[in-house]
Amino acid sequence: MSNKNKKTKPAVAEIPAPVPASNMLKNRLALVIFIFSFVLYAQSIAFDFVLDDEASIKENRLVQQGIPAIPTLLKTDSWYGANVGVKIPIYRPGSFVLFATIWQFFPDSPHVYHLINVLLYALTCALLFLLLSKLFSKQSILFPFACVLLYAAHPIHTEVVNNIKSADEILCLLFGIAAMFPAIKFTGNRSPLQLFLLALFYFLSVLSKESGIIFVVAIPLTVYFFTDAKSKSIFIVSLLLLLTAAVHLFIRAQVLEGIPAYDRSPLVNTLYAAPDFVSEKATALFILLKYILLLIFPHPLSYNYDYAQIPMQQLANPAVIFSLLVHAALLVYAIAGLKKKSIVSFAILFYLLALAPVSNMFIIIASTLGERLMYMPSLGYCIIVAYVIMKILKADLRKRPETIKSFFSSNKKILIPVILIACLYSVKTFSRSGDWKDNPTLFGHDVKVSSGSATAHFHWGNALQYMLYDKQPDEARKQNLEDEAIAEYQKAIQIYPGYMDAYKHLGVGYSRKGDNANALKYFEKHNEFTGRSDLEVLQMEGNLYDKTAQYDKAIEAFTLVVQRQKNPDAKTFYYIGLLYNKKNQYDTAIQYLDHALALEPGNLLARKNKTIALVNLKKNSEVLAQSDTILQLDSRFAKAYCYKGFAYSNIGDYPKAIENFEKAVELDPKDEESIYHLVVLYKFTGNNEKAKALEGRTHR
Repeated sequence: MSNKNKKTKPAVAEIPAPVPASNMLKNRLALVIFIFSFVLYAQSIAFDFVLDDEASIKENRLVQQGIPAIPTLLKTDSWYGANVGVKIPIYRPGSFVLFATIWQFFPDSPHVYHLINVLLYALTCALLFLLLSKLFSKQSILFPFACVLLYAAHPIHTEVVNNIKSADEILCLLFGIAAMFPAIKFTGNRSPLQLFLLALFYFLSVLSKESGIIFVVAIPLTVYFFTDAKSKSIFIVSLLLLLTAAVHLFIRAQVLEGIPAYDRSPLVNTLYAAPDFVSEKATALFILLKYILLLIFPHPLSYNYDYAQIPMQQLANPAVIFSLLVHAALLVYAIAGLKKKSIVSFAILFYLLALAPVSNMFIIIASTLGERLMYMPSLGYCIIVAYVIMKILKADLRKRPETIKSFFSSNKKILIPVILIACLYSVKTFSRSGDWKDNPTLFGHDVKVSSGSATAHFHWGNALQYMLYDKQPDEARKQNLEDEAIAEYQKAIQIYPGYMDAYKHLGVGYSRKGDNANALKYFEKHNEFTGRSDLEVLQMEGNLYDKTAQYDKAIEAFTLVVQRQKNPDAKTFYYIGLLYNKKNQYDTAIQYLDHALALEPGNLLARKNKTIALVNLKKNSEVLAQSDTILQLDSRFAKAYCYKGFAYSNIGDYPKAIENFEKAVELDPKDEESIYHLVVLYKFTGNNEKAKALEGRTHR
């Protein structure tokens, strides 16, 4: 049979091969992506610090030192400069170096931080478009544009962009994308410079967040799928990435050495409440399905999915079985398409790869479920969605648009559904971003979405008890806020009875309401969890025992504070001295008050109470000396003259006693103690007219 008569099968192409777009059009479309991404999140520039922003920036002593703190930030764990309740051993200096640099020039300015975050996000999206244009060079430029437009608009990114602390996610992906360019170039020119840039950008990615480790596999995988690189080139790229990752892991291990692992509490991750390994992994699979559902239909969204918002699952649960089948099918499909270098296979592999470190399937991380954790995996999802749209609509990709106008006009068939989806995403993104305005707005909204989360109720309680309470001028409304806060803390401990911080704030709430019995009950409950190690609670507890005349318990509480303080303060010694005065144990009171005065000689209250003790011990010369010292510090301190009056009266010098009591009354006409003793002295010295004139001013 002649070759003319042979029938040949047409070549199979996933998407019809287009004419390549010009670089000018690529750059202009990248600018469109940048502007769109920026405008979408521009409202957040006016927002305040939220969630971990305060611990990461506003209350971080290293960040507040600015640029000089950078060397310390590079060699310490990420929470070294912050005072946080649960210290998670992490090493992510990249974002903290950025925070310190911004603070150097714009201290305590949340608006500048938000501006930088939005700019970084817009830059990431634009750079991602340029990368995908290079990777999908055999496809129309319409395809990468559709992918990135959907990615930029997706509402699941609202947490990352609006929460400044999540700059670690943005920087990790940004540098990961940047590392792909030299990796691809190296396979073509084998330039050492490209290897240097590859190692540099990848190192910056993992310094920003540990999940950047995925690029050890993702970059060689990308090179394999989208270039004709030889095995040797891919091997060199892979080896360099492995060596760079090893250096990072070594540095990380040195920095985190000696830092204990975080508590395996359900408040850290719900999976810690799993009764066994099977239910733990079943719940993890359920969470993976939840991620897919949030990608497909991102509503409602929440910053918090902590215990017990996501219920514990069993392997027989249909949702768990479905999740297992879906992820198994995705993996099988992706592996089957490896040889064909299918775009869908790449997208699935990237999704699964980016998901792996945060999936809770291999290691339990410090988060049950987090929308921010979908920042990288969602790219794989958006590629698949764009691909499916183009496949279904069978776009004509043969035209080569030269301008933005011709690009949009010649691709209406595809762009209309893509832009429609992007618009729907954008409406949700814009709306959801508004919830991140400040902590009260975020907590008040999301507690309704995550009503099963103990942490969500706790955070909303904090917003009511402190943020809103402190700004409320109306006393009646303040009491209502306190009642609402108490109700939220009660919900938190109903969900998780071991929530020790909720007990602490319940104690604060009842203390403010004057319900000392309930306040002490909850402080004591808090102490059961902490072993009385919380000094702030011990101090509040001591004050309440004092108010309820339980002086021995109050002394015990303040004594524990002194014992556990690294550098005991004058205030605590003063409180103990005051309590011993109330118990009429004046010698012991003086010992503690002397400790307070040694630390703080100008402490008037300590001197006052020491003088009271001396008066009761009738140490008249010391009373006079202490009173004169008080008057040197404050010449209008009326009680000092009262104490001198007692001393002179005790030694029989009645004229001087009268003189000092009169001075005390002159400075404080309502001082009944001085008035009473002045009346007694007037009568004793025969000055009955003066005594009679003053008698009506005292009830003694």
